[in-house]
Amino acid sequence: MLCARAKINEKSNSTSDAQAVLDAFHSRRAKILGKTAQGFPIVKVDGVVGTNVNIGAKIPNQPTSVFIIKGTASLSVVPTDPNRIKE
Repeated sequence: MLCARAKINEKSNSTSDAQAVLDAFHSRRAKILGKTAQGFPIVKVDGVVGTNVNIGAKIPNQPTSVFIIKGTASLSVVPTDPNRIKE
């Protein structure tokens, strides 16, 4: 089972948003879109909006409801490109 608290990534909007993503994942309300090459889940959570920032790809502030849940013992919720995986 994943830990109950999430560390917030600096690109997320709030700790409560990160916790909402984890709560949705645990309760199976999050839509699982896939996983990263490292095996971390990529999820979509309606009603939670983070900000994807990828300066290298010239994305300064893209609203997204798609997140990567990184880590095993200490989790981070990271907003990611909403077009990363098609539904």
